[in-house]
Amino acid sequence: SAVMRAVFPKDAARRAFLKSVGASTALAALLQFFPLKTATEVFAQGGAIGDIMAEFQKMGLVDPTKVLETIDTLNMQGKEGAFTLANLAQLGPRVVTAYTAMGRSGPQAMREMGAALQVIRMGTGEARQAATAFEAVMRTLADPEKIKQLKQLGGIDVFDAEKLAKGERVLRPINELMGEIVKKSGGDMVKLGQVFDAEAMRAFNQAASEFKRTGRIDTLEKFMQVQGDGKATLADSARAAKTASAALANLYTAWKKFADESLTGPIQTLADTLNALGSETTGKIIKGLAIGGAVLGGAVLARKTYNAGKGLLG
Repeated sequence: SAVMRAVFPKDAARRAFLKSVGASTALAALLQFFPLKTATEVFAQGGAIGDIMAEFQKMGLVDPTKVLETIDTLNMQGKEGAFTLANLAQLGPRVVTAYTAMGRSGPQAMREMGAALQVIRMGTGEARQAATAFEAVMRTLADPEKIKQLKQLGGIDVFDAEKLAKGERVLRPINELMGEIVKKSGGDMVKLGQVFDAEAMRAFNQAASEFKRTGRIDTLEKFMQVQGDGKATLADSARAAKTASAALANLYTAWKKFADESLTGPIQTLADTLNALGSETTGKIIKGLAIGGAVLGGAVLARKTYNAGKGLLG
């Protein structure tokens, strides 16, 4: 993860640490140590959560309560569907950028995007395909020739008429557009294929199938009804914190075992060296460095850790 790479930038040291304590225990414990702001900055270096937050800021979504509610809505949609919050952390910057580039913004826009992604994910093999299909649909809806074809298909207007009259080109809500496109085409994939390429066509698999089967697209509406208030995400965070606390205890036990088995030798070597110097010489060294007995203990520990880890850290 980005956090683990930030803490252990060298592969050898990271692998040794993970082998010693286990990946899940190590990550949970490290996250427990990081304040939220620091964790966000670390993830930003890896291009995940930080990029999503950056997109939120671009659209003016900066109020902490609104941000939490928006994240919570996307989280709850993911719990009811298959495009999870974890998928959003990985793929979110792509889809958020694609949607906001079409003029959509704010919490409502994120709910529209989330609903569409859930339905698209139901008709694709995995989350990455869903994100790619969503991007392909956005590209199609920005193509002047395709816009004309949709108008010919069933009088479908891609952009908000009122905004367009004011000189603003703002996409209509994607959930509404997808529903209208499927209904006007009768869910006929051949007709849809005249407008959309193979990648974009995947976005309509679920909706077209549902419409042909039932004459409705209830799934889109179901996901649009989801409205988060922050409670679900806060509850998830509380559970994660509890799990991380338990993992931290496991980490301490594992580290103690690692230290006992791997670091006792270096400590003893340093102690033997100090003994060989004699108490008077050792005392002068300690006094000259202005360190007390308690700090000496820390210095010994630091020295033995350095000696033991020198081969790992390079």
